Amino acid sequence: METNWRDFYWMTGETPASMQQIVNRIGHEVEQPRNGGQQIRPHKLTTRNRIMAFVMWMRKYGTLSTISERFGVSFYTIMRDVEHILPIYNRRISRPMIRWPTDQEFRNFRGSYPEFPNVVGIVDGTPHWINRPRGPLQRMYYSGYRHGHVANWIVMVDPNGDFRYSRSGFMGHLHDSRCYRYTRLSTARLPRGLQFAGDTAFPQGRNMLTVAGIQGRRRRRAFKRVRVGVEHRIGHLKGSYKAVGHRRFRHRREIIPMVDTGCMGAFNRKSHLAEGLRLAAIFNM
Repeated sequence: METNWRDFYWMTGETPASMQQIVNRIGHEVEQPRNGGQQIRPHKLTTRNRIMAFVMWMRKYGTLSTISERFGVSFYTIMRDVEHILPIYNRRISRPMIRWPTDQEFRNFRGSYPEFPNVVGIVDGTPHWINRPRGPLQRMYYSGYRHGHVANWIVMVDPNGDFRYSRSGFMGHLHDSRCYRYTRLSTARLPRGLQFAGDTAFPQGRNMLTVAGIQGRRRRRAFKRVRVGVEHRIGHLKGSYKAVGHRRFRHRREIIPMVDTGCMGAFNRKSHLAEGLRLAAIFNM
């Protein structure tokens, strides 16, 4: 697969060179024993292939059996590696890519939307579909609006299209406005006069501008064009990383926040990588 970089990029969202950068950064931790063990056991796969299998799992969300057949190992080997590598990948790769903007960055974002110059980010809620839980939690994770079981997810996108905040794992019966109150977004101290933009599900306030605070049909239409940008980015994220875009999440519900953060950081990384490849192609013409 690595002989054709286009196929490699389609399967992993990385080039062979960028994949090697990930291996160099987290390979040593991946090789350490799981669950705090003392003895490093031999593994049938190389460290690079273990990380590649994990990235393919996030990217395509194929069944563990499919991935294990591709790499020639058992189902349980891939399952253990996914749960072992996920927190490492989050800590070393994804979280640095989802960085809260500094006050100076917020000021630099001012004017990015000419019709609403004080808007410096767009907030939205999105569902992460899950299998129906057992017992009392079945009712707590059921969303009557979406007619299914979901874990709610609140995100913020900056004017450049990068995800800058993620908080997920909320029970499906909660409204977006209530989830928003539990996040950093509702209490963040933005530079004077700056706000986030959101739909009518969010409360109009000091940090949030919604259509309820806008007068005039023309300005409301312009606001809708601004706000829809976050929905497009969420759609691209879920289309690029099926671990968050699949109709049913087949793994433990407790790892959903890590999976969401991991895929979001990988998406930001992929977007920067694609932009770099595009610029390199332009300059090499």
